[in-house]
Amino acid sequence: MGLRKRYRLRGVGTAVRHITAVDDVSIQMSVGETVAVVGESGCGKSTLAKLITQLETPDAGEMVFDRRPVRVRTRRERLAFSRNVQMVFQDPYGSLTPHFRVGTLVAEPLRIHRLETRPRLVSRVAEVLESVGLDAEIAKRFPHELSGGQRQRVSIARASATRPQLIVCDEPVSALDVSVRSQIVNLLLDLQRDLGLSYLFISHDLALVDHIADVVCVMYLGRIVEQAPAREFFAAPRHPYSRALIASSPVPDPRRRSPAPAVLGAVELGVAPAGCRFRKRCPLAVAICAENDPPLHAVAAGHLVACHRGNEFGVPTAFPEQSV
Repeated sequence: MGLRKRYRLRGVGTAVRHITAVDDVSIQMSVGETVAVVGESGCGKSTLAKLITQLETPDAGEMVFDRRPVRVRTRRERLAFSRNVQMVFQDPYGSLTPHFRVGTLVAEPLRIHRLETRPRLVSRVAEVLESVGLDAEIAKRFPHELSGGQRQRVSIARASATRPQLIVCDEPVSALDVSVRSQIVNLLLDLQRDLGLSYLFISHDLALVDHIADVVCVMYLGRIVEQAPAREFFAAPRHPYSRALIASSPVPDPRRRSPAPAVLGAVELGVAPAGCRFRKRCPLAVAICAENDPPLHAVAAGHLVACHRGNEFGVPTAFPEQSV
């Protein structure tokens, strides 16, 4: 709740400045739910993922997991936390140690958390690999001997081996061929159904988010600017930035593109202007936008938006159906 993360940057000479990657972000998740986080590159999505998985330490705020504040100050606390919270990275080849065989990679979390005896470890690894659609014989291979889709299945197998409660998926299919993306997405949905998993799903692909998410959170310059149930979000987005993201999503038939005002200019990473942080790019900005930073407030049941004019945008906008 209220997570914040700043990084210190050193420029030319002795100049030092800070960039705020995540600024007062709070997200609530339920068991078995998929919460998607969307936004442009550099908005803070991956930093948020690292904070939630404790790969980075927040400067402020705290994470509450299973109704208890997360503390990872000791090795025992980190092990207890990492057993229940795992991560699937964007690049499956970069996230797998290249000189380890697949069997060793999948067995590692089971061994570290002491979830399986040594005599049972090989058979347990085979079960985990089969649960993600891989033959047990792949345990003998190295990552470079596998296709991109197979490597990502190995990453998912490793993340799900401990039967965690939450898996953070950071662009899990963006590095894959289009032909295998739907297979990986369907695998994630099957595992969610079978294991009762919750997902924090980071993606640029709004058609994919529409297919997989229960709740959508839109980030801009480190802050959540809109949060809503997925069906309501795609039917009637309230923030001008959200409307622009949906309108800019690739559509096979241009006649079905959702109308929305064009976003002005480019994002200035790490630089939040006075007032609304989106106002310099917003074609609908008014005087109050330069004076007050709008808080994230409710405009409907479960629908939050950080926009002074959020109540004006209640007219549904059709989001085209696309195959994943």
